[in-house]
Amino acid sequence: MKRSLLLALSVLVSGLASGVVSGCSSMGGGGPGSAESVAALMPSGDTPALGTGVLAEEDTAHVLYMREEEKLARDLYQHFQDRWDHRVFAHIVKSEQRHVSVMGRIVTAYGLTDPLANDVPGKFIDPDLQGLYDQLVTTGDASLAAALGVGALVEEVDIRDLQASVNDGPPEDVAFVYDRLERASDHHLRAFTRNLEALGTPYTPQVLSQADFDAALASAESQGCGKGKGGGGNGMGGGRGR
Repeated sequence: MKRSLLLALSVLVSGLASGVVSGCSSMGGGGPGSAESVAALMPSGDTPALGTGVLAEEDTAHVLYMREEEKLARDLYQHFQDRWDHRVFAHIVKSEQRHVSVMGRIVTAYGLTDPLANDVPGKFIDPDLQGLYDQLVTTGDASLAAALGVGALVEEVDIRDLQASVNDGPPEDVAFVYDRLERASDHHLRAFTRNLEALGTPYTPQVLSQADFDAALASAESQGCGKGKGGGGNGMGGGRGR
């Protein structure tokens, strides 16, 4: 999972500069609305409650990494909101905080050592994530378009990592949460690409295949994300196969 961002970072700037059209052409802010809540991200119905499965060693590593990866997204978007004062970051950072919180519930439910026990903005236990955060901040501080491109890249990586984690067969409760987080990342990816289109800087996928990228945007569209100008919604229904 760590290598996804490491590899993608090297092509981010050239990808933004290439001007290859991709993504949705709709204008507007996009982003999560009130439909998403921590409760909506949690197992429900016939899905076992959190902490009732058995985490393999690899599952544990994924949970701890995803806890910090969600923090990386939250901290980056808060930084870019402070830097650029753009509504898409203001909307999405709230959603990312919920994602950080739900991953924290998994950590607690399974009795794991929390890498966010001392949650300082922009600081990470994982040295690779720390280096990535620092580099992505530098990249996104160059311009609003660069910051939006960083956001799209981070959501691509999040989708890829969540899919890989689910494919490794974690307990059902954890897989449920990963699926909900992936759907939210679909919305965020669409919001960032829409805003890049509005700036005249179309985005081309850096990590996902074109087919998976298009599927993520279509998934967000089918769930009613951000039609027209404004904040947009972030319903949790629907989904897509793998």
